[in-house]
Amino acid sequence: MSYQRSPGLGEALRQLLEMTDADMDDWYKQLPFPYRARYTPILRELASGPKIVSALTENLALTQGAVSQSLRLMLDDGLIEKQSGEDARQSVISLSRQGEQALEVLQPHWLGVLSAVGQLEKEIRIPLRDTLRKARIALAEQSFAQRVEQSKKIAGETTAVNTENPFSIASEDYRNYRPSYPDQLGETLANLCQQRDVVIDVGCGSGQLSEVLAKYFKQVIALDNSAEQISSAFSRNNIQYQLGSAERLSVGDRCADLIVAAQAAHWFDLERFYQEVRRVAKPHALLALISYGVPYIDDPVNAVFQQGYWQDCFGFWPEQRRPVEDGYSNLYFPFDEIVLPNVSIEMSMSFEALLGYISTWSAYKAAAKRNELAIFHDWFKRLGQHWNAGEEKKIVWPIAARVGTL
Repeated sequence: MSYQRSPGLGEALRQLLEMTDADMDDWYKQLPFPYRARYTPILRELASGPKIVSALTENLALTQGAVSQSLRLMLDDGLIEKQSGEDARQSVISLSRQGEQALEVLQPHWLGVLSAVGQLEKEIRIPLRDTLRKARIALAEQSFAQRVEQSKKIAGETTAVNTENPFSIASEDYRNYRPSYPDQLGETLANLCQQRDVVIDVGCGSGQLSEVLAKYFKQVIALDNSAEQISSAFSRNNIQYQLGSAERLSVGDRCADLIVAAQAAHWFDLERFYQEVRRVAKPHALLALISYGVPYIDDPVNAVFQQGYWQDCFGFWPEQRRPVEDGYSNLYFPFDEIVLPNVSIEMSMSFEALLGYISTWSAYKAAAKRNELAIFHDWFKRLGQHWNAGEEKKIVWPIAARVGTL
């Protein structure tokens, strides 16, 4: 199975215009008068009466050059008339008799177009017109060229020092000490899907969930923005690892039966992520946001563990961690939800393995950056007093899941 790259912005916009304009051009050719799609905004503006050229340009979301070119073509096609205004430097544009007749024919058509756009927005669950309006406003405030230069500068700085990515450090420890997801989770998700061809694992890390999903799906596309994490990932023939972000999934349209994000969605720009999810999902595909919260130890030492987490070390966690602690229950999730049966991760861990796991926390990294690891070390000493040499204790991570139908 092959996957196409995602088109760039300009390419995607041109494709969208071609897909909408091509059908309309065929319809316009059947009209009893010459007409082009580019005439529509000017014709609608002139429906309320004559306008000077500067007012037309100001009222329309078009450049002066585009308006001038359209006016020349409309004059040639006999749809408008041009007269001198009170100010000799200003021309007044009005509809010709043929233009008025065209308006009568086209107005019912435009109502149909508006209805079709509304249905399209409902189908894709994106307010397309409002999104484009906001994009125009944003680009008027800062040009796209300026944004590109700014992004290139940021990308260069990030490449030089990638200390802001909480998952880019110690990927070997992340793979070795982070808990593995149970097969039950992969099987449950697979059973909910209409097909099991392709699953996309977004923010895959070193492949903890990807490896499980590979047992139940023909193809796993695993994406992460950390090259170090991917380099340490589990390898299987049907797992395809790629560098990529949640906000710009590097896969083709409508290819996925399931999109998952495990212990990662709280770091995403959810609005942009959900737009991408809708793009890559097949009809009736599923989206699953998976998290495991604060573990507990099946032993009296759990009281020491919970005190250390919630009282001693809690302040080192970033704000983005809060959705994990409430099981994603308050996370924005605009989809029809499916309730999953209770699933948990259970592992037997030695004291050394537990400390290795804690060292992968972003809170631990934050304390190290602030030279305040003494708080963690004191906590480790208290935990160690309840652990015999070579002893393993059962650690349980309750899994929370938000699963929705697309």
